[in-house]
Amino acid sequence: MIGIRRVIAQRMSEAKRNAPHFSYVEEVDVTALEALRSHLNARLRAGEEPYSYLPFVVVALVAVLGEFPQCNAHYDAARNLLR
Repeated sequence: MIGIRRVIAQRMSEAKRNAPHFSYVEEVDVTALEALRSHLNARLRAGEEPYSYLPFVVVALVAVLGEFPQCNAHYDAARNLLR
């Protein structure tokens, strides 16, 4: 490989080696959320995009992630430090 393709391959390999890989699965009851979403979507004017779950999830995460700074940690490989 030459040129840009080599750089792309190197960066993809580096990302695969260095990025943390994990999955998290949680089961939650969204009955009340769905009722709120349906209510808000029913009040939209014609042509307005309906609400998806995403804005509700983002608001909930913003409200609680400040209490869990470890969820926004960064690993400095040069210093072998997690901050």
